[in-house]
Amino acid sequence: MAFEDLNESLRLALLDRGRGTRIAPRLRTGRQVQWLGRDELEARQLHALNDLLRFAQRTIPHYRDLLGPVGLPLRSVSELGGLPILTKAIIRGNPTAFLPDSEGEKYRERKTGGSTGDPFRYRSGMTALSGQWAAIFRAWGWSGYRLGQRMVTLGGGSISPAGGLTRAERIYHTLRRNEPIDCAELSPAKLAKIVEQLRRARPHLVYGYPSVLYEVARRIQDQGQPLTGVGSVVTTSEMLFPGQRRLLEEAFEASVFDFYGCNEPDLITGECGHHTGYHIAMDNSVVEVVDEQGRQLPDGEVGRIVATGLHNRAQVFVRYDTGDLGALDRTPCACGRGLIRLREIQGRSRDLVRKPDGSTVHGVAINQLALTRTWIDRYQLVQERSGNLELNVACGEEPPPDRAAALADELGRLTERPVVVVFNRPFRITSGRKARVVLSLLEDHDA
Repeated sequence: MAFEDLNESLRLALLDRGRGTRIAPRLRTGRQVQWLGRDELEARQLHALNDLLRFAQRTIPHYRDLLGPVGLPLRSVSELGGLPILTKAIIRGNPTAFLPDSEGEKYRERKTGGSTGDPFRYRSGMTALSGQWAAIFRAWGWSGYRLGQRMVTLGGGSISPAGGLTRAERIYHTLRRNEPIDCAELSPAKLAKIVEQLRRARPHLVYGYPSVLYEVARRIQDQGQPLTGVGSVVTTSEMLFPGQRRLLEEAFEASVFDFYGCNEPDLITGECGHHTGYHIAMDNSVVEVVDEQGRQLPDGEVGRIVATGLHNRAQVFVRYDTGDLGALDRTPCACGRGLIRLREIQGRSRDLVRKPDGSTVHGVAINQLALTRTWIDRYQLVQERSGNLELNVACGEEPPPDRAAALADELGRLTERPVVVVFNRPFRITSGRKARVVLSLLEDHDA
């Protein structure tokens, strides 16, 4: 056994023993099955889906009623389309109806980051939790990373701590060789300290929010000396813009791999080295892309991403609305993996700007407008309580005034609102410490 394999195996064994998980066997299996053909992967997925639905029908009040008229087993994933979409609001309306009345397994209480100030609490069974971490380590491995190599995490509440670590958390991060850095505030002094920590640590993997990594990368460029020795950069939790990717690759002198997931339904995806979409962990979840009525859309069409976790017996999520938009791609990837892909992930479905007549403009339309300007690295559009819009553009150099005026004019025609364009100001963050691409202060659009 090679040293890297032995190092990873020992660390996984200690993690599993300390946390009550079974990540190691799931990761070994996952690394093998990713190379199976799509047909075989879909057959395995359908078998696991039917097992889950039988369990839900037998033990969970909500699904006992819902699945009664449905003939099991399903013959294909497409038959899921006959079931309603599940949202956080539905679960909150009667939370105990979604918990098993028997045959449950050990679980952990979890909660979402609470981007709108109201975290969603749910349960993850240990089998599902093991599968999630196995899928995460597998996806990070596509960037060249193996557990046991040094990594640094830069982010917000969902991936980096605010304040001190508990003893158990310190042991956990030590086993992973992960150095989490609190990024609740990013003053010039804090950014300088982070860059110095990165230069000293020389991590193989730098992991974090694009918004945070972008600010760090700009600080590195201001110093005039790229950060050498980094193996790869993995981004998560926010949209990664092309301008951000370019800057990160230059500043860190490393390839950037974007990662997308939604923990509630065990949805884990990531880019391989070809960067042609996000390979879905089909051994963890079934992913559909649907229209506003919940009808499955053809591959390539952008719609709402809904997912069904396959292994969580502590709280079952069937056709759970992630709140995100994207498109499915079942064409073969040049990497040879049989895992289908998500493409064109285009922000949150709640990223809406409200026009004066009450109708809305989706953030996707604003993305398409803004990203045609190559001088824009990233942006944030804020709809103030007055209804007026502020477009905060991050870029290397401010464009000529006529370009900014043209952008404001085009955005104003699209939204029928007054628009002010500003440059390189701090982005507004949510209570979950994320920089939403479109942030409406008029009302809460969260489901």
